[in-house]
Amino acid sequence: MVDAMGVTGYEGVFRKSSELTMEILRRNKDTLLSVLETFIHDPLVEWGVSSRRYKQRLDKWGKARQIMDGIKDRLEGKDRRMDHTAVLIPLQVEGHVHSLISDATDINNLCQMYVGWQAWL
Repeated sequence: MVDAMGVTGYEGVFRKSSELTMEILRRNKDTLLSVLETFIHDPLVEWGVSSRRYKQRLDKWGKARQIMDGIKDRLEGKDRRMDHTAVLIPLQVEGHVHSLISDATDINNLCQMYVGWQAWL
């Protein structure tokens, strides 16, 4: 994939476009989060819910809330590393993109990819 990005690889146009995209996502994070929030509270999912299913639904809402908090943290630059350690100080856009590219090109992450993807073909 990196060779397909040209002479500069991921250090050229890809990095710059990633930084611009991250800036736009951060600038519009409230809008993005409000759109995602509607999926948590969608009343059309299940209106007639029994008490047992309601308890299960509350558990799902808790899990969904954790996922939303993770998305919010990532949009603010509080990136969780692959080893699940949190970066407490928010990263600037450039640092955040660098962190994401480092994770994407890390050989330890690439070797764990789904074998069915068959990248060698």
